[in-house]
Amino acid sequence: MYQKKEYATLKTVSNLTAGFGWVIVGIFFLIGLIVGWKSGGFFTGIFSGVLFGIVLGIPFIVWGQLVSVFVDQKELLEEILEAVKKEKV
Repeated sequence: MYQKKEYATLKTVSNLTAGFGWVIVGIFFLIGLIVGWKSGGFFTGIFSGVLFGIVLGIPFIVWGQLVSVFVDQKELLEEILEAVKKEKV
C-alpha cells in the first residue's frame, strides 16, 4: 500500500533557499545604493547592485521555487489518484 509522505523538511529548505535568494538581491541593492551614494553615480550604483543581486540571487529563488513546484505536483497527483480510486468503487 502507498504511504503518503509530507516532505516537511524539503518544503522548509526550499522556502529558506528562495528567501536566501531574496536576501542576496536586497543586500546587493543596498550595497549598490551605498556605493552609488559615495561615488556620485547614484543610478549607476543602484543599477549595478540590482544587476549583481539578480545574477547571484535569482538562481537561489528559482531553485527554491522549483522544489516547491515538484512537491506541489506530487501532492496534486496524490489527490487525483485518490479521486480516481473513489470513482472506481
